[in-house]
Amino acid sequence: MKKAAIFGLVLVLFAGIGLISCEGPEGPRGIQGLPGEPGEKGDDGAAGQSIQWRGELASAPANPQNGWAYYNTANGRSYIYWDGWQVLSRDGEDGVDGIDILWKGELVDHPDSPELNWAYYNVWKKIAFIYNGSAWEVLSMGAGIFNGPSPINTEYEPFRVIITTDPELDDLNSLIHMLLYSNEIPLVGLVYNFSQHHISPMWDADGNIIRKGRRWTAFNEPSHIDVGLNAYEQAYPYLVQHDSNYPTPAYLKSITKWGNVHWAETQAGTNATTYPDLSVATEGSNWIKQHVLDDVPGKLFITGWGGMASAARALEEIANENAADIAAKGPLYQKIVDKVVLSTYGFQDRGWQYHILPNFPDMMWRSGAIGPWGYGGSTAVSAAIRYLMEPDWMSKNVTNVGPLGKVYRVAGTWAYPYRAQMADDKDDPLNGHQWNAAGNITHGRPGFDDEDGFYLVATTAAERTAAVAYAQSVGIGSFARGQIWLQNTWVSEGDSPTWAFLVNNGLRSWQHPTYGGWGGRLQKNSVGSGANAGLNMWGPATDAASYTGTASGSVRAIDRYWEAIMHSFATRLQWTIKPPSETNHPPLVEVHNSITDDYTLDFAADPGDAITLTADFFDPDGDTVSYRWWQYQEADTYASALPDIPLPTAAFSYRTLTFTVPADANPGDTIHVICEVKDNPGQGRLPLTKWARVIVTVN
Repeated sequence: MKKAAIFGLVLVLFAGIGLISCEGPEGPRGIQGLPGEPGEKGDDGAAGQSIQWRGELASAPANPQNGWAYYNTANGRSYIYWDGWQVLSRDGEDGVDGIDILWKGELVDHPDSPELNWAYYNVWKKIAFIYNGSAWEVLSMGAGIFNGPSPINTEYEPFRVIITTDPELDDLNSLIHMLLYSNEIPLVGLVYNFSQHHISPMWDADGNIIRKGRRWTAFNEPSHIDVGLNAYEQAYPYLVQHDSNYPTPAYLKSITKWGNVHWAETQAGTNATTYPDLSVATEGSNWIKQHVLDDVPGKLFITGWGGMASAARALEEIANENAADIAAKGPLYQKIVDKVVLSTYGFQDRGWQYHILPNFPDMMWRSGAIGPWGYGGSTAVSAAIRYLMEPDWMSKNVTNVGPLGKVYRVAGTWAYPYRAQMADDKDDPLNGHQWNAAGNITHGRPGFDDEDGFYLVATTAAERTAAVAYAQSVGIGSFARGQIWLQNTWVSEGDSPTWAFLVNNGLRSWQHPTYGGWGGRLQKNSVGSGANAGLNMWGPATDAASYTGTASGSVRAIDRYWEAIMHSFATRLQWTIKPPSETNHPPLVEVHNSITDDYTLDFAADPGDAITLTADFFDPDGDTVSYRWWQYQEADTYASALPDIPLPTAAFSYRTLTFTVPADANPGDTIHVICEVKDNPGQGRLPLTKWARVIVTVN
């Protein structure tokens, strides 16, 4: 029996009392019925009225009909007739004639002596500039230099880079790695340079020795820049498919110069090899001087992969020629110290201390001498990621991948006891010639450039004992004695911190040494003492508050990015042998903020303000993307952790982050919030990571 409540409460009384009922709650809606049959087709609507164009006439045509239209040549108006003539359109007034744009083509730098409305496309910046009569302005821009799919994502700040380098194993490796990012790093110079470890002999035109050298290639034999560029030339046809901004091999060869590569014979004593010969200008020093003095906007980063000899000659020459201005810290001095940044891996000669510092004490000097880039890096990183520098991974992802991977130096390239010597042809170790540490020309035999051996390889206990004895006998540095490595282990890219902070990964660490990134994080005066104290010198800093790995010291500032660095390196090597459709590419990310309600990355906020950050991304391969947010406390000037920002180890899941500016924050305090984005490529491809750094300045 159904419950009466379904139909309302019904009470039936017998004995003629009658029917009494009351309304109950409404029952559930029944099932919708089937749709009805379609109705009959309606009548066709009346046809519209066509417009009939009557042409250009001096006056309205006679006997007009609705829909007629014409152009009146007398008053410059078009009319349409619809129960009377009505204005359809009218001619505008002639504007003032403009000035023609003179297109100057695709160039690396602004053209000299510009005139009003000159325009050109900067191939490094992917930006078209136009000259307004007094300065260059952006005419249009692409996304190549920027961190996201829109130039709104970061303020445009141009820079250029000159590399100075000596022929050491790690220099070649740094060069190979850097060339894979030459689409993002605007190179304007590759200069052979002196260091206390690698000093070129001096020859006359016939190849006769005038001055002995040490650990340098023989007369007219290719050195490491040649090795790197020749491999790049083979890789270029594929690389340019991935980004048209990769420079041509011809361009890179055109900016390769011989700088100051000799030692100063007049210097005596045990430190003689640390004194470069600055007595003469070279094509390299002249090239540096030209770029220091030009008026191209933006920073000029000059690296010292060996010493600073060529830069020291250029800057000392400028100081001598403009002594009054430099001594008084006049306009030229200010221009140079605002423009030039020296980026080195520690000290390798006396050029900086004795020839640059006295003339330009305010010039910024960044010394990124930080593992794991350097020798011993394969044991410096966190234990969980050391596999990225071990033989299996290196063989699969680096040394067997393309022309650049083939010339990349690793431990134990050849049979014991010869190891990865710079002058050798890699496939024929007896084919090279080089000056050894004693200053004698040698072939590939015991004593051949002992220092470039570094790490030895052993497979048995007896071989290990012999290897240690060999290392000690030839005077290999104490850092290498007893360090026996498996063949194909990572050796070093000791000079990569001088350029890695310039890579367009979104961390923007090139904008300031304290920001931190692939080249490490620096602090002021950590390398300055005594007379150098208070100068614009920056050295390695240690991440502690937000670091979650197991590395120690200043390694932490790079260790947190090392997996992403190696994945990117390996992927770009794939770019040298495969078309874009067969490889992975990094995602692009931009961050919207609720304070300025746009994609500005640097903005101000008040204590107590709630800020919402929302990440938007584009992945060129169509991959899905994961998000993670963290506070970079070490880069902040507000020193404490914000409780509503996750730790760097938080799961990849948050596209939107909301946090509150602390009430105790002081005016001028900065808070660095990092958005980390990683793609999920599948198909056996390595995932790639990009970042966006949001900097909040407290009002």
